[in-house]
Amino acid sequence: MSSQTPSERSSLRRGDACINCRRRKMKCDGVRPICGRCQRADKPDDCEYVSGHERSTAQILEDSIAVLEARIQQLQDPQMSTTPVAVPSPYAANQLPRGALAFQRNASQSLSRDPSKQVIEKLLDCFFLHASEFGFFLNIPRFRHSMTTFPPGHPSRPSPALSFAVYLWGANLSRDASLVAHESAYLTRAAQEIAVNLSGNHPRKIIEGVQADVLLAYYFFSKGHFSEGKYYVTSAVSTTLAAGLHRLPPARSTSNTALMILPARDAVEEAERIIGIWTVLTLDKAWAVALDETPNLVTLNGKHDSQIDIPWPLDMEDYEQGRFIPQQTSQTLYTFLSNTPTSDVGLSNQAVHAKSVILWESVVDFCRTCKTGIPQQEATALRGAFNSLDLLIERLIASLPSTDQISAVPHPANVRRLVFALSLLHISTICLHDAVPPGNEASKRKRLMAAQSIMEIVTSIKPRNLGYINPVIGVSRGICFRVATH
Repeated sequence: MSSQTPSERSSLRRGDACINCRRRKMKCDGVRPICGRCQRADKPDDCEYVSGHERSTAQILEDSIAVLEARIQQLQDPQMSTTPVAVPSPYAANQLPRGALAFQRNASQSLSRDPSKQVIEKLLDCFFLHASEFGFFLNIPRFRHSMTTFPPGHPSRPSPALSFAVYLWGANLSRDASLVAHESAYLTRAAQEIAVNLSGNHPRKIIEGVQADVLLAYYFFSKGHFSEGKYYVTSAVSTTLAAGLHRLPPARSTSNTALMILPARDAVEEAERIIGIWTVLTLDKAWAVALDETPNLVTLNGKHDSQIDIPWPLDMEDYEQGRFIPQQTSQTLYTFLSNTPTSDVGLSNQAVHAKSVILWESVVDFCRTCKTGIPQQEATALRGAFNSLDLLIERLIASLPSTDQISAVPHPANVRRLVFALSLLHISTICLHDAVPPGNEASKRKRLMAAQSIMEIVTSIKPRNLGYINPVIGVSRGICFRVATH
């Protein structure tokens, strides 16, 4: 607790207020670690004190994002200088974000080598038990083979950035104290390696760099460090767009894409890229909605560079077994949300996961429009949008196993994906019908039935002991509680 008296806090010296109050030009009481105003506004993560020439977390992240944006511009404009733009880690030069300090303090400063092969095997075992829940989209058998077969530094071994991101998650999920003890060191090393990944010469630096960004983003989100998580989401999106992974191969080879990625050697590598872009999109959109922010990827009525022109993802085993048929795809999300029939139906576990997030974001956008008020002449269009979203949600729910069938789904990873999709779809139903004026009994019944379905899902998975589940699901409890108390 601060030792300052109320009279001392009422006359703070210049520069003693927290960064958040300074930016908002509000009076700060100077209480540390969290001032009264930030505490009352329920913004404890935004309350930060710096002194002298120190820089705040927000300043560090804003600078990093600005560098990433400059990097994208340079990569997409072949006329610009070929001098590389350095993309710094947010943990460089003693400028660690406040949320990461606890991990850094105990980190080993001498972690210059990979763990032993025996330790790597243990870390991989822990990691792959739940890899689907934090966005691992690479082919697992190939990844494991390359990690355990080739020595560090070999071009066929995963990049250091990705390797240490995987070690980090493995240690985080482990119950072995000897593995957990190195979590801090793995975090530090992963951040350092990701910062220099694109300037290296690893043959898979782009796709593996995106994967490492995704893993770090999920890691920080799971710890409640949202600023750090958003940094890595932005990094993943930036690299994805700069490399043209959001379009089919012919579009990637245009002169505007200077960060070239080699053509996929086979269907599995093509799968990693297709599933990868959908993973980045769902990560970006799901957490933007959960944190009530705007996603990085604008996919509707936005710039052409951020449109998704690739097919819905299949599951990895479909690509392994040769079920993928390359096809020209355009404006995948627009086609889906406009209810336009297409041969690319997208009913794989991966596709359903993506669709559930997209519908959730679309419903939240719709509800924001309703709250701001619209002219009477636009009411018809709004009703049409409501009916379209309602129908899309109903159809997708109808295509999935019901809540009483969840216990029969064989593989834990498939159960977790089904729980995620059904939960978000029912949440979307609640939010959509919550926008309807009070007194509509049909909408009230739909809200209550959706809330009941979510509670049934929670009950049905208890015997399965699924372990780690995507942290986005946590928002469903608050929504169910709000509906139950109405």
